[in-house]
Amino acid sequence: MTHRYHTRFQMKKFQEEQRRLSEVALEKTVKYSSALMTRIDAAPTFMEKLELLTLLYQHLYEEPLLLTKYERFRTAAWEKMKEQEAVLLDELQTLPPRLAENNTYDMRIRVIIHRLLDLMEKVRIKYW
Repeated sequence: MTHRYHTRFQMKKFQEEQRRLSEVALEKTVKYSSALMTRIDAAPTFMEKLELLTLLYQHLYEEPLLLTKYERFRTAAWEKMKEQEAVLLDELQTLPPRLAENNTYDMRIRVIIHRLLDLMEKVRIKYW
C-alpha cells in the first residue's frame, strides 16, 4: 500500500535532489558569467564589448541566482552597472547629434548602447 504523503526518507531524498540541482544551476551560471566577463575584458573593440555585455545582462536577467542569493555579488554588480552606465552615456554624448551625420557604425553603436541601457534598467527593476 502506498502512502498518501511522502515519507521522511522520500522527503529527505527529494530535498537532497533539489539542493544538488540548485548547486548545478549555480555552478553553470557562475561559469557562464565568468567566461563572459573574461571575454569582455579581452574583446579588442568597443562594439564587441557592448555585444558581450548585452549577453551578460541578458543572462543575469533570465538567471538571477547570483543576484538573488549573493549579496556581495549583487552589490558589486550594482556598482559596476553605475560605472558602465556613466561610460555608455558619455559615449552617446560623443556621437554626432543628428542622425544624418551618423554613419552606419555610429548608428549600430547607438542602438546597442540604448538596448544595453534598457536591459540594465530591466535588471534593476526586477531584482532591486
